[in-house]
Amino acid sequence: MRVGKFLFVLCISILVSGCGLPILTKSESQQADDRIEAKYGLAKLGQIKWSEAYEFAFNETMAGPDYSTRYIDLDYFSRLIDIAKKAEAGQMSQDEVDSAKRQLTVARQQALAPHKEAARRAQADALRAVSRSLATQPPLQFQPVPVQPRNTLNCTTTYVGNQAYTNCN
Repeated sequence: MRVGKFLFVLCISILVSGCGLPILTKSESQQADDRIEAKYGLAKLGQIKWSEAYEFAFNETMAGPDYSTRYIDLDYFSRLIDIAKKAEAGQMSQDEVDSAKRQLTVARQQALAPHKEAARRAQADALRAVSRSLATQPPLQFQPVPVQPRNTLNCTTTYVGNQAYTNCN
């Protein structure tokens, strides 16, 4: 019964620690990041426009599963698209683009900070709950199990040149 309680607390702790975080496997998330990074690489090489790379990132984020901070990411990419299109139309200098992107990145980090802190707090609470649960459990008692000796055969093989000599006890 105590093991069942422990498993229940452990499952709840794991669920709580994941609240507000994207429900993506690492490979799905990594694949999306890799596709976006590939587009950024093409933009750096001048093979596509930066606005196209940011539109791709926006669409990848939009097409993916929902998560608590997705609206922040979508807003970020939307604003990057606007900045890139203005730069491509000659309405912004490179210094203005760099400044706008820095300001946008800082604003995004500030918007994400409470979400990251809440996730860290939830994870810490879950770990404390598991720790308290383990502290109230009596230590496990292991009972020795008698083992019957088997009638085994111990053999040793020695090689001398091309000859093999086997000795069994």
